[in-house]
Amino acid sequence: MAARGYTVLILPLGSALGSWDALRGFLRLRRLQGLERERDALLQGLELAERLRAWCQRHLQAAQRRRRHAQRAGADYLGDSGSDHSCLLLAKIQEVNQCLEKLFAGARKGSTPPCSHQDQARDPPVPLWKRLEFQQQTLSVLREQNRLLIKEASAKSERIARLEREKALLVQLLRETQGGRSTAHRAPMFL
Repeated sequence: MAARGYTVLILPLGSALGSWDALRGFLRLRRLQGLERERDALLQGLELAERLRAWCQRHLQAAQRRRRHAQRAGADYLGDSGSDHSCLLLAKIQEVNQCLEKLFAGARKGSTPPCSHQDQARDPPVPLWKRLEFQQQTLSVLREQNRLLIKEASAKSERIARLEREKALLVQLLRETQGGRSTAHRAPMFL
């Protein structure tokens, strides 16, 4: 949605620019511009909230499908739950959720706390139990990701070792077959 242009109001003043009428007109104009910016930001936020709701519903349905599939597949199912993307996505979602909670808490109190990291010193402190809960949740996600990555790395390491053994056998077999030929018939070998 494109934002509308801002209203420009030109007030002819019968007196000097330093007069009270000029100051009141300027302050009124500035307040109107601020209200228009707030309206535009709220409209943009509403549009983003609608898109976020649809995005969350799609991802929730996909997560439920993956969970059902994992339950049917049993304990051996790895799926894509060990990917870095899903861990980063979870962390970002939790960060956005915390920011929205702060916004709603501030709106209930009559203020709007900022979400930026630079302004966190001015934000009301997050209760210790919430910080610990978030840290525990993040830690458990990282542990599970680490376990799956170790399992995947072990499987790939075993496969590499098996392929290297097969390669060594093939090289040995190739040398034996070429050793039986005369040197005139030997083709150049590149490994």
